Amino acid sequence: MAVLSSGLGDPVGVVLDGLGLLFSNETPGSGTVGRVPVQGGQAVLLASNQSKANGIAATSTAVYWTEFIANGNVMSADKYDGGGLTTVAAMQAQPSRIAVNSDAIFWTNQGAGVVTCPLGSTSCAPQVIDATSGCVPFGITLDTHYVYWTCNGSGAVMRAPLGGGGSVVLAQHRLAPVGIAGDATDVYWAESGGGNVATCPINGCGPSSPTLVAQGQAVPWNVALDDSSVYWTNEGAAGAQNAGSVMKATKRRH
Repeated sequence: MAVLSSGLGDPVGVVLDGLGLLFSNETPGSGTVGRVPVQGGQAVLLASNQSKANGIAATSTAVYWTEFIANGNVMSADKYDGGGLTTVAAMQAQPSRIAVNSDAIFWTNQGAGVVTCPLGSTSCAPQVIDATSGCVPFGITLDTHYVYWTCNGSGAVMRAPLGGGGSVVLAQHRLAPVGIAGDATDVYWAESGGGNVATCPINGCGPSSPTLVAQGQAVPWNVALDDSSVYWTNEGAAGAQNAGSVMKATKRRH
């Protein structure tokens, strides 16, 4: 494992793009959105003074994030220079994590389920994809057919078709799962309650337990992937091992 950048306050969201690792810092009253080089180094800020910037996602030109507060907003800006700050959807029920594809924006509202709006929306009224009782949806990721999310309340990892309906459980009884990411074969998630980063196939773990990528982390929070590596943020309290850091490890194959 390697530390890429530190001293980032309270980093919780991370997403990999062609320019580096985009991150969000939810320090109350002074939250930021920025970028860290994948080789490590000084962070570059794109937005500051955000209301608990939390989930983060990007297209080829824009970065999107959520404000993790009651009646929080979903925001966007140019991912190169931070210009064009826009409110995508206002007054959401504690919006948490966010994902985008070529057609739509998806995010988790802890008070209202997994929701979506068309890409390019402003002041959108979201469509509900799933509102499973007791789930408390948190992390979210997409592939070409499905949306995947973690249930911070019930400890489940779930998926549903992008258009909604037919939700299924991929893993259960996990320790407060939060951030999640996927590739063509597997999903990876962070367990803030157990200090683990874990993975299982995109069709579910079945009778097997998830494979652990890392253990003993300082409240691991969000996850990103490239072809060979898993990246995550550690949100733990100051003084804890690897707290306030962005981490890297080799992928595990099933």
